[in-house]
Amino acid sequence: MVNIPAISAGCETSENMASATLIFADYGSFIRAVINTRVKDEHLRNDIYHDFFLSLVKNPMPENISNIKSYLYRAICNDICDSIRKLKCYDRHIQKHGQRKGTDFSEPPADERPTISDEASKMFEIIETCLTSSEANVIKLKYQKELNNNEIAESLNIGGPSVSTYFSTGLKKLRKIIKNEE
Repeated sequence: MVNIPAISAGCETSENMASATLIFADYGSFIRAVINTRVKDEHLRNDIYHDFFLSLVKNPMPENISNIKSYLYRAICNDICDSIRKLKCYDRHIQKHGQRKGTDFSEPPADERPTISDEASKMFEIIETCLTSSEANVIKLKYQKELNNNEIAESLNIGGPSVSTYFSTGLKKLRKIIKNEE
């Protein structure tokens, strides 16, 4: 006896895969551009790009769509939100597990943390001695703490444009200092 539902499900999946492949062939650069503008982390962007293909295979685009790019944009945004929500949920589970086991997973152990090289230490000394305190604070937060401009503005209680100004003027001064040392 032949299992008909399994055969028809296989054909449907093949058709969905072919449909998703055509959509990615026609709109792949648009899909990639939308994901790149909304997601900063490169690995997460690639994961979302591949997951979006799979979501089109699983849930193919309806045939009566008049504006395909608009549909794809909304579907991509939904997938991005879902991915971020899943990552946050996963991180919460890891933190809870770590708390139960008495381990903090938020920071790597001291022996696994990267150390600052002598050149980087020298650069931060130059930053502190040659720049204004505001410029130095912004650059140190950017490179030592890896904060973005909004986080730096919040941390220093200043506006976003001020962060950009301090950052760019500080870097210009550092370039001149380094150029003169060479």
